[in-house]
Amino acid sequence: MEKSIVKNNPKLKGIKRGMKPATLVSGTFLILIIIGTLLLSLPMAHNDGKSFTLVQSLFTATSAVCVTGLVVVDTLTQFSFFGQVVIILLIQAGGLGIMTLATLLFIFAGKKITLKERLVLQEAYSQNDLSGLLKLTIKIVKYAFTIEAIGAVILAICFIGDFGFWQGIWNGIFHSISAFCNAGFDLIGLGNSLTSYSSNPVVLIVIMALIILGGIGFCVIIDYNSHKRENRRLFLHTKVAVLMTIILIAIGTFYFLIVEWSNPNTIGGMNIFDKFLNSMFQSVTTRTAGFNTIDQGGLYGASTQFSNVLMFIGASPGGTGGGIKTTTFFVIVAMFTAGARGRDEIVVFKHSIKFKNALKAFSIMVSAMLIIVINSVVVYNLEYLAGNMLEMSDIVFESTSAFGTVGLSTGITPSLSDGSLISTAITMYLGRIGALLLSVMFVGRNGIAAIKYSDYKLIIG
Repeated sequence: MEKSIVKNNPKLKGIKRGMKPATLVSGTFLILIIIGTLLLSLPMAHNDGKSFTLVQSLFTATSAVCVTGLVVVDTLTQFSFFGQVVIILLIQAGGLGIMTLATLLFIFAGKKITLKERLVLQEAYSQNDLSGLLKLTIKIVKYAFTIEAIGAVILAICFIGDFGFWQGIWNGIFHSISAFCNAGFDLIGLGNSLTSYSSNPVVLIVIMALIILGGIGFCVIIDYNSHKRENRRLFLHTKVAVLMTIILIAIGTFYFLIVEWSNPNTIGGMNIFDKFLNSMFQSVTTRTAGFNTIDQGGLYGASTQFSNVLMFIGASPGGTGGGIKTTTFFVIVAMFTAGARGRDEIVVFKHSIKFKNALKAFSIMVSAMLIIVINSVVVYNLEYLAGNMLEMSDIVFESTSAFGTVGLSTGITPSLSDGSLISTAITMYLGRIGALLLSVMFVGRNGIAAIKYSDYKLIIG
């Protein structure tokens, strides 16, 4: 049905000829980055009245739109109120998706949503069909703004005592949006993120809740509420996303707690409760958030490498986070388990996973690894030529953080040369929209082969 409509509508032939919805979605992110770059280049966006270099503006805009959080300067001291507003608007648009906001405006304006726009929304939300997309859009915006508003009120109450009434309110709004969108930008100052609140359970718990709710995916939240109201079973996607989120948070919490227990540079000097809380925060934030309560450069090597794994996996599809996604990792594990057991199909929760989905998951994982490796090599060599000798482990951490749109850093970001900043900006962009492009390049072609080839049992292992 969908293909016939596209075929008969001349306005939509671009989709058939190659302008896929995924390409359109990725293009909107690119346009948003360009707009952000221009705005952040203005002198009025900076406290000192001096504009950024074009590369610094591009890097910051990309980090905001791709909800990453890597920064070359401290956001509070560098940017004026205008600059901060630009950044938070870029984060909001990048987190929810420009098509979501545009569709909401079309609905309010009474404009008809075309099939082309529905196809773009379908790709942006990772949905399997076109039904109910407009209602889904309204629900997504409603849930997002409601959750952000609740978070803003609680955080504002906590911040008013430290920053004053108006700045406290602005900090509450800024950090609530930044946390829900998994961005990691902060206005605490001195580039220390939330380290000064490492013993404040209210701030940390609220930030963690916002990160989890934003990263788990809008469709999961909506499905869970509908499941409770309609007394029906949860979708398989919801079960997998929730299960993987709980497992990864739990494993990460106890891993960091055990490994960093006596580390004086991280949680070594804290009491037991704060050790546990900050370990949980580290586990949550490494899955694409970017806030930190402990010095990432002070982590033991084992913790740094494990953080790379969590950043690589990332959040869930349809949410505000990045990475290869929890469901992708789940399918890869399920595929490995099925292969190890000699099974011909992948079965989870009494459902069979199609080979097409398994192939897409594997393609995403391999491509993600290649992007991280390429950026790491490029940055290492560029910095070497510039006389900036950096540890490869720090560069890999930075590259993984960029691809996973996490924003955590061991502190090397401000020292990177322009070439390295551009390369890392590209990595952030690919991390945000990479899965969409892969769905077009690797799995999006549904043509039926004219010739059926014979099976061949290739010797493996």
